[in-house]
Amino acid sequence: MKGSVGKRARLPERAGISKVPKNVIVAAAIVAVLVAGLALAHWWPSSGGISIVSSEESASSVGEGGDAAAPKSEQKIIYVHVVGAVKKPGVYTFAQGVRAEAAVDAAGGFAKNANTASVNLAHELVDGEQIYIPTKDEAGSAQGTSGSASLSKVNINTASTEELETLPGIGPAIAGEIISYRQLNGRFDSIEDIRNVSGIGDGRFSKIKALICV
Repeated sequence: MKGSVGKRARLPERAGISKVPKNVIVAAAIVAVLVAGLALAHWWPSSGGISIVSSEESASSVGEGGDAAAPKSEQKIIYVHVVGAVKKPGVYTFAQGVRAEAAVDAAGGFAKNANTASVNLAHELVDGEQIYIPTKDEAGSAQGTSGSASLSKVNINTASTEELETLPGIGPAIAGEIISYRQLNGRFDSIEDIRNVSGIGDGRFSKIKALICV
């Protein structure tokens, strides 16, 4: 027992640290432990196959082609001017692809004297369009003091698709073009303006000019 104690007492002499103060030895031991701990903390994630990604890195990887779906593109907004026989005429905004019925609803709905048959509510709105809702009186404005011949005239500003189709050479396609043109550009100022509609040339106009009015 005394021999083992003697050997332990001689260990500092063999290590060459017998003359080093004990507090220095303790401090060195603490530093060694700290260094070992830091090294272990640094290498442990990679050796274990575990990686930690910050929220910023995650967002960056998504933006650079990650599995997350790309953000949806913003839906286009269009401006439509609703005028005529509606309760609240004005300019309204809609998402692209909305129909004319939504424009009438946004304007408070039809006025009591609106000629609802003259408007294609299924028409798809376009940016900058004007929706004009005529009155019942305007629909009958072709009638007056000019004689019985005026009773048979079709008012191209208020006529429905069916009424336009009664004109010679005007089928469903051309009637639709007339109504679309009217909705995009507003009222015809004169019967000659109908020639601006796609599909109506001089020949077709000559057949209908005596039968139409504004």
